[in-house]
Amino acid sequence: MLIKRNQLSSDQQTLLSALICKKLVSSSHFINAKTIAFYMPFKGEISPLEAMGVALQQKKKCYLPVIDTNSERTIIFAEVDGNSTWHTNKFGILEPEVINDQVIDPNDLDLVIMPLLAFDKGNYRLGFGGGYYDKAFENATHPYLLGLAYEWQMVESLPHESHDIQLGQVLLSN
Repeated sequence: MLIKRNQLSSDQQTLLSALICKKLVSSSHFINAKTIAFYMPFKGEISPLEAMGVALQQKKKCYLPVIDTNSERTIIFAEVDGNSTWHTNKFGILEPEVINDQVIDPNDLDLVIMPLLAFDKGNYRLGFGGGYYDKAFENATHPYLLGLAYEWQMVESLPHESHDIQLGQVLLSN
């Protein structure tokens, strides 16, 4: 999956990301959300940044995951806006600098947009294997979890365990 995703040209990635973002911003989950967590695209992932721009224009509160350096395999969600400052984390992913009063509890998010390498018909996702999102949302009951994917990232079934979170929906590029 990763090889195929990395073989997409920059133009193809941009076009497919724009198509998915158009679907995303017209979805009821996006329209009704006041707090949305996005992600910074990495290694050919579908970019949700166009949708994040729309959310910011609509005065929604937008958040990005930040690796918590004080706790193993933990992410926190930091608010972003036009004044955010940035750094690159240990994986080479751009993150906002964390300001304590701009961090949100995962249960207080309305919508979480998640990256993935693959997903199955039961909406279980395969990420990069760190379990960061599984840990962040293991006890969360409120946010709607939504994945963004190219249609060829769907597989029949993925192995999953009790701690693996299930997405509410996956938006596809087709």
